[in-house]
Amino acid sequence: MQVYYSGKSCSSPTSTVSASNIKILSPKSMVLNSFYFQLLILTLLLKVILFTLLMIFDLYSFLLCLTDRSYIKFWHNI
Repeated sequence: MQVYYSGKSCSSPTSTVSASNIKILSPKSMVLNSFYFQLLILTLLLKVILFTLLMIFDLYSFLLCLTDRSYIKFWHNI
């Protein structure tokens, strides 16, 4: 664990720092609890869900067109 005081690392035990200026930073909590990281994960998940729904609907409409006899007759009459 690193202790930062005014942007500088304080590793010697003889340095005096006040408790109001100490920040304890752990890389895991900075990344996972970041608002922008959560927003990125949420948008990626939303894109995957929308893409999946679009592919299912597209495949369904394609299969519906193949089995629809009136659709085939319409194109043969033209």
